[in-house]
Amino acid sequence: MFHRTIAIIFPARQAANKENPVNSLETELLTAAREDRLLGHVYEQRLADRDERDQLSEELPRLHNEGKIDIVSAFGKLKNDNHSPDFILTRDILEKILPRIEAPMPEVMECVLHLFHEAGKVLAAGSILTPYTDFCAANADRPKDAIGLIDASGDKLAGLLTPSLVAGSRMDAEYYLNEAIRLSAHRDAVIKKEALFSLGRLEYPEEGGLPEKALATLEQAIGEENDSLMANVIDSAFGLYKKRKSMENRVTGLIDTALAKGGDFALYAASQILFRGGKEIPGPLLDKLLLHLRRVNPSHKGILMYIDYGLEKLLAGENQEQAIGFIEDLLTANAEIEPMKKVARMSRNHRYLLLNWFLAEKRFSSGIVEDFNNKVKLTTRKAYGFRTYHGVEIALYHALGNLPVPKSTHEFF
Repeated sequence: MFHRTIAIIFPARQAANKENPVNSLETELLTAAREDRLLGHVYEQRLADRDERDQLSEELPRLHNEGKIDIVSAFGKLKNDNHSPDFILTRDILEKILPRIEAPMPEVMECVLHLFHEAGKVLAAGSILTPYTDFCAANADRPKDAIGLIDASGDKLAGLLTPSLVAGSRMDAEYYLNEAIRLSAHRDAVIKKEALFSLGRLEYPEEGGLPEKALATLEQAIGEENDSLMANVIDSAFGLYKKRKSMENRVTGLIDTALAKGGDFALYAASQILFRGGKEIPGPLLDKLLLHLRRVNPSHKGILMYIDYGLEKLLAGENQEQAIGFIEDLLTANAEIEPMKKVARMSRNHRYLLLNWFLAEKRFSSGIVEDFNNKVKLTTRKAYGFRTYHGVEIALYHALGNLPVPKSTHEFF
């Protein structure tokens, strides 16, 4: 209902602005704020042409910083329902202006978490965390304030620990690494897991041993038997490997151990590495990932989805044989019905024929074979079938070889 109303009102508003140029965007925003319809007006502007959207992105932070409107409070009330403006499009405005506004940390953190949770499971849910990180990085005191609030509040604000630490690491990597290590031993389990998760995402200098120090913290953490904690260790370990390739052996061993101790959460983290890592995954680590992912539960669609995407990349790269071998083992291990086992046996028996398609890199077309098949079917249909194989053979030689055919089969006189 809201969107239909906007579609009707919006052109009328544009016409009114042309007739009355004095009615500036600032006046419109202030009026909308007083009438408690600021977000609706922001959404209208979001649908406007690019010049108006750019003007909106300039006016909103200015009016907020001058104390004329409260952007944080307004967006803190945004709902993802049919009675509000389009949630993602409206939230996108805040994402663009958040790094440029001035606001108390507690209010900003509550607003960002509200918008994050309100988005649900859509892919864009986490996009609000990047501008929050930039907001924290814009002032040296903000990351410290945020971490202090998280430390004191328990798991209520824990979801913002990683972006807060990342923002701080842009200014002082060593200090915020030590903060992450300190919080990795926190009494609250959620904060502890988030701190471990952040170790692979901090922005480390190219020189120095900070990534090695972070990896040592992860190695100590795997002493605990906790599946979700193992998942965060796996994710962070691979993140550290991407920052410091010289740690390949330690990272591979750590991930192997974490996967052996972990369960479904750990396998989910491994499947994400398989999907997102691509060519960055070293050979020994790829072997370990595929080894452990063979025990995936077929009912866990999220893990299977990432495995599927990851295998697609392997088949398109230089690891086709590993990918096909993994598929065979997965079918054999989880097949409870005979047809699935038949597929696995067929794959094993004809592995090299299957690999030929990938090795050819799509340079050859099957069009010629398909054309032959069509001619065979057409010849059979035209003859309404054959009594003997020899008759089929002669007819096909004539058709496929385009041999001359007599005008008549018999001579009557």
